[in-house]
Amino acid sequence: YGMLLEKVLLGHLLQPNTQSFLLKVMADAETGRNRIKAGLPKSIVFAHKTGTQYARVWDFGIVFNPQSASGNPVIVAACTRGIKSTEQAEAVLRKLGKTLWESGVFYERPKIVSR
Repeated sequence: YGMLLEKVLLGHLLQPNTQSFLLKVMADAETGRNRIKAGLPKSIVFAHKTGTQYARVWDFGIVFNPQSASGNPVIVAACTRGIKSTEQAEAVLRKLGKTLWESGVFYERPKIVSR
């Protein structure tokens, strides 16, 4: 999924207007509010797609940080497997979002987070 998103982002699969429409639809998605997006600040744009199957819960997309000077997007793809409940899997994905934010990956240089 990450490679597919990279091709979309680089404009290798869709015309510019279709690419913009797809990313807007993904950014406006109402699903997955308790997943990766829940671990990110509200100022971050996460154009994503979620899914749930038997014993699998996933969330993948492209993170845009409007506060980043470079504006470089980050592709994130994560899938849980074997976790007993959707709520537990969502908690893992939420923690991933928080950990990614705290790592500084959405900035040019790592952001220092005090605890």
